Amino acid sequence: MESGTNYIIKHDGIITNINNQLIFVTISSQAACSTCHAKGACNAFDSQEKVIEVKNHKKYSQHKLGDKVVVAITQKMGFSALFLAHLLPLVIVVTTIVIGTIFTKSISEGVIGLTALSTLLPYYYLLYLFRAKISRVFDFEINPLQ
Repeated sequence: MESGTNYIIKHDGIITNINNQLIFVTISSQAACSTCHAKGACNAFDSQEKVIEVKNHKKYSQHKLGDKVVVAITQKMGFSALFLAHLLPLVIVVTTIVIGTIFTKSISEGVIGLTALSTLLPYYYLLYLFRAKISRVFDFEINPLQ
């Protein structure tokens, strides 16, 4: 990883698959379990395994299946992901509600709310269509676990 770059998201993981283009790293994310006093009672409820796809650059040629690694993404990429996944959809929904409320006095609030939520369908469909282009923006780094 480049020095001076601010990495905000780091997870320990294990390489589970490697092909010519991608390295698949499985990480286990647990929601606030490390600080919870009752973590022993609910150990599996908030944990999920996620697979991160990392572009297989030549600099990763030393990695092999089963290696323990650290997966990281920069602050800029993290904010881009936050914007696409949460902030822009929120803006779309709120804008639709405001426009619906101002310009359509005869339509019920329930219909305006459902219309606002339904605007997310084409948004997420467009994200799906452009997933290859979007994935080029998000470039994860991996390093051996120390």
